[in-house]
Amino acid sequence: FNSYLNGTITVNKLNIPVNDVIVYDNVDIVGPDLSYDPNSGIFTIKTKGTYNFNWKIACTPAPATVSIQIDMVLIPSLTYISGMSITATNPVISGGNYVYAANAGEQIAFINASNGPIGLVLTQISGPLGSLSVYRIY
Repeated sequence: FNSYLNGTITVNKLNIPVNDVIVYDNVDIVGPDLSYDPNSGIFTIKTKGTYNFNWKIACTPAPATVSIQIDMVLIPSLTYISGMSITATNPVISGGNYVYAANAGEQIAFINASNGPIGLVLTQISGPLGSLSVYRIY
């Protein structure tokens, strides 16, 4: 692999509004191809190439939220790249895997695209609330 990034969410995040970016608490990057802004939750592709994104997130719907949707999008347009969609009334862990041909300078984030607010909370499960692994294949 040319470069890789590992990120985790370790702190409960309550009441994330629709279209808000999900911020990772800890992000480690090896190599020059990726960067991350911990204030905005935005990842920047610094080198054109093919990247593999693999993520898991523990989601909890707010009382009026029935369908949970977490999308990987281009910023600032919110153009959909990939995502996960589940119908849930209880906390659930779900995720996705996507291979993406990216251009240098593209900015990517994970957003709450559900029909209402969600939380990231672990209930009776140990480990991080979310994890992300990104690596440049070519």
